Amino acid sequence: MAQTGSLGYWIGAPHVRRGYMSEALTLVQQFAFDRLGLHRLEAACLVYNAASRGLLEKSGFRNIGHAKQYLRIAGKWQDHLLYEILRSELPAKKR
Repeated sequence: MAQTGSLGYWIGAPHVRRGYMSEALTLVQQFAFDRLGLHRLEAACLVYNAASRGLLEKSGFRNIGHAKQYLRIAGKWQDHLLYEILRSELPAKKR
């Protein structure tokens, strides 16, 4: 039994760096771990997307690898960094 969730996210340019995504990730983690009882959440971001890497790391996710040609974006297969967080790693104050 996997009990895993895979996150995908995007926010429009006028809304970046306002804390909306950080708040959303906190709520998703709470829902996934506490309500759904998942064991693990996974997410991926473009290698060159420093803001997304920072968001995931700030939210407790850790980098677990590099996936070549992971997703097709704008007609091109692009490499992504893979991240994960386990239920047991989520700080109690976030749950």
